[in-house]
Order: sequence, then structure tokens, then C-alpha cells
Amino acid sequence: MKNELFTWCRKGDYQRANFDSFLKAVKFKFDIPSVHIAGTNGKGSTAHFLEMSYIAAGYKVGSFCSPYLYEINELIKVDNVAISDEVFSNLYKEYEKQFKKFNLSEFEIQTFVAFMYFIESKCDICFIECGMGGELDATNIFTPILSVITSVGLEHTAYLGKTLAEIAYSKSGIIKDEIPVVVGKLNEEAEMAIVTIANSRLTKVHKVVEPANLVQTNEGYNFSYEVYQNITVNNLAEYIVDDACIALECINFLKERFPISIENIQEGFASKTLDARFSINSKDNHIIIDGAHNPDGTYKLAKTINSKYPDANFHIVFACFRDKNLERMLANLGEITSKIVLTSFPHERCRTEDDYFLFLGEYTYNSDPVETVKSLREEFPDDYVLVTGSLAFAAYMFNLLK
Repeated sequence: MKNELFTWCRKGDYQRANFDSFLKAVKFKFDIPSVHIAGTNGKGSTAHFLEMSYIAAGYKVGSFCSPYLYEINELIKVDNVAISDEVFSNLYKEYEKQFKKFNLSEFEIQTFVAFMYFIESKCDICFIECGMGGELDATNIFTPILSVITSVGLEHTAYLGKTLAEIAYSKSGIIKDEIPVVVGKLNEEAEMAIVTIANSRLTKVHKVVEPANLVQTNEGYNFSYEVYQNITVNNLAEYIVDDACIALECINFLKERFPISIENIQEGFASKTLDARFSINSKDNHIIIDGAHNPDGTYKLAKTINSKYPDANFHIVFACFRDKNLERMLANLGEITSKIVLTSFPHERCRTEDDYFLFLGEYTYNSDPVETVKSLREEFPDDYVLVTGSLAFAAYMFNLLK
């Protein structure tokens, strides 16, 4: 997709009032049965497990997930195939005058194009991932058949709130009257906030339970979840099992309207997981790439590393965006190792050496992340290198190192 389509709107602020006025002007209506997924982490993997399972069952499945890793087209898929440049461009041009008239942001345009594409494609079911928060998110423009909140952590505090409760209230904005809500493992403060909103909207919160018979395999895990037996996920990250359980809890609520067999579920969950989620380099299994991009993500990543590699020596190559809580992320990763190299990569939001100035007394900085990884592997052949800090950085490195 040619990013020039969005050049004019990249510097504008997201104003929900503008988007609402636009939707009213174009008489927007979206009635495809859809699941709305919010959460600090786990949204993408949860949506992916659901998407692949219902594709295996023969449904036409739409998915809108952000951010993308390699190409902007990845945001919008039908049956796991990204929207083509031609279709995206045609839908964009059809509404271009209105986009500019109402001064829409890039994400609002992408969201609208996704919904129109799903309508045009006559999808049977869609899985829609929030971009940020919930209540004011651009995706919060329809009534879902199920709402999902995967996790709540301290992220985007300038927009969503300073406490877990405030952030949970924001994410709870996707909860609609009498529509059931599935939640992942939450801290008590966040859970109470979500339950309060759910009660006010005459619906209930359904919490994910622990999996049974959990066994680690060479490639990932095998487990059972309530009536769903012998489920395999091919990823060694412990947090992937949590996401898989959320997806299975969702299937519990969808199965009457969208019947699906255990074989379809097993096939969908065993499919290749998303890149940059605890991805082990195919040529060098001592290089691990993970897109943890906030304190909650780095905490879960550190937990997985310390569980899977208790006796291994690690080096971390780290890059993140300027709006992230760098101090807390580094503190979490410090539970793995103190050997952390800060770096940068080609992205307008990425921290540069100057942005790391408060931390340069404690950590090394190297502007070339690829050369850093290669040097570490040559100098310490028995050690592991973890590349993390941002999904965009993980995608950048995933391509260059494979």
C-alpha cells in the first residue's frame, strides 16, 4: 500500500467528534456479526486464534488488527488475505473528499475502509481489534455480538488515565447493553472497574479460567480448556496460552450462532502464530525476537524467559518509541539480565540516542541494531540475544535477521 494516501492526515489530531460527524454524513451502518477486542496486550493473538479457527470451519472471516508489522495492508484481512492496494485505493478514493472535509486521522480512515471492505466482501463474522483504549477508539462504532478485554496495563496514560482503574474504564467503553463480556487475567482494581461498567449495561463479565493438562512441547504447548481437549499452540511464550484461553472462552459464546468443530479449533490454534511474538530465529535459535512494547508486555516476556531459560545468559537489544514508559520496561527486562544495549531503528517515533540520555550511564548505546546482534552472537556464541521493545522494531529486525 502506498503510504502517500495518508500524507495529508498524518499530523492531525484524532478528534472523535469529527469521526462521528463523518459517519453520520455518509450514513454509516455496520451489521455484520462481529467481536470487539480491547486490551493492553494479547489482542492480536486472541483475534488470530479466532480468525484461523473460523476460517478452518468454512466461514468468511474479516479481521482488523493493528499495528501492522510489514505492510499497512495487513491491518485489513478477509480469510487471512490482506486487502489489495487496488481495493484499498478504490475505497479510499470513493470517500476521499469526505475524509478531508471532516479532517479524519489516518487510523479513522483505515478503520472505515476496513468496515466497508468487510461489507463489500460479505463476511460471515469479523474480529475487530481496538487501536487504543475503547470508549473513544475509532473502532467503537458498532454493536458487537461479544466484547473482549484481554488485559489491562499502564499504557497510553496521557490519553486513557493514570491508574489501572481509569484505563479499565476507558477500555470498558466497548461494552454494550446486554452484550456479554469476556475478560482475561486482570488485577482486582481493573476487574472491579470493568464489572461496574458491565453491571450498568445489564450484562455480565465472564472470566477466563486456567487451562488443564498443560504440557510444554518442543514447539509450544498442549492443553485443554473446559470441554476443548488436546489444543496445541506452536509458540513457547507462556502468554500465548493465556491468549488462546481467551479465544476459547469466546468460542463458548459464539458456538450456537457459529457452530464449529473441535477439529476446526485444533487446526486454527495449531496454525503459525503471529510474527514477533516470542519468535525464535529460523537460522540461529539463540536469537529471540519479541514485540513487547509496554511494561505489561515486558513483564510477561521476562517471566517467560526466566521460566524457559533459567540457566542461560542473555543479552538484550532494545528499542522503543518515545511515548513508552522506558524506565519500567527496562526495570522488567532487568529481571532477565543487566546486559542491555539501547538502539534505534528507522521510524519517526523511535527514540534516538538523545532520547535515552538519562539511561546512558547505566546502559550501552549502539545505533546499528543488526550489527549489535551479530557482534554479540560472535563474541558470546553460547549466550542468547533477545530483541525487543517495540512491535515495529521486532518486525524490522525479524526481516533483517531471518
